[in-house]
Amino acid sequence: MRKFTDMKLLTGIFFCAGFAAVITGAVIFFAHLYAARQETRVEAPDIIKLSTVAGIEDKSDIILCAHRGFSAAAPENTVAAINAAGEAGFSYVEFDVQETKDGILVLMHDKKINRMTDGKGLVSSYTLKELFSFNIDNGADFKKYGTLKIPTLSQALAACSNYGISPVIEMKRISIKGVEKLSSFLPEYSFDKAAVSSFDKKKLEAFGKINKNAELWLLSPELSDEDIEYCEKFTGTVLSFDTAAAKDTAVISEIAEKGIEMTCWTVNDAQTLKALYDRGIRRFTTDNILPLKKD
Repeated sequence: MRKFTDMKLLTGIFFCAGFAAVITGAVIFFAHLYAARQETRVEAPDIIKLSTVAGIEDKSDIILCAHRGFSAAAPENTVAAINAAGEAGFSYVEFDVQETKDGILVLMHDKKINRMTDGKGLVSSYTLKELFSFNIDNGADFKKYGTLKIPTLSQALAACSNYGISPVIEMKRISIKGVEKLSSFLPEYSFDKAAVSSFDKKKLEAFGKINKNAELWLLSPELSDEDIEYCEKFTGTVLSFDTAAAKDTAVISEIAEKGIEMTCWTVNDAQTLKALYDRGIRRFTTDNILPLKKD
């Protein structure tokens, strides 16, 4: 009898231990899930006024492009961010475009909607109607703007047109057919200037064959010889480079001597802007530097 009782006791102990392990595992799992979600929260950087940047006597030749919309003031790649860029007086506004499952061009930087919305999965796995069921729940002051949805390219271009701000459209995950569709949109709007950008030279060439009026920006993370030679060969192509590649002042000087126009991304502090300005750069893509117009 005692043996049976001991077995029951041991069984109970093992059951409790197992149950506790399951609960502990679940707590750890959800804690990691919560922590991972918190790590993706987009913290808006402090806004800097261009007028306060020291060491540049005449700033009137500086052209600022709002990165993913004015993403220090509103969630990136939303109509609210484009409106904020227009209200702040930016000359250009940059945003990212990719295709939905049913071939509609929408704004989103990541290939998945996880970071910026309350949904999960690839942009390309949803139809536009399905994407509209999700809400933007991340980014600068997102609660301030109420319900925000992933916008279509048409909505973004209409917002640019309302403010007279020139779009810079980064072609992310879109097919050549999508590039052709993008080309057909721009003539519908009366932009003084418009630009498309990409790391993919084939996409730039495909766009340029159809739309002769828009600027082409080649995105270059390292200022490679290949990228420099490409911009030299295709006159008028703007070389858009990462700030991480800006340390080599000699290369920047050589590019300028070749007559290649340059712009730099993403410039978010006064010191970097001043250093690049001293190297001859006048166009900057930024999250948080406010142009002179609204100072």
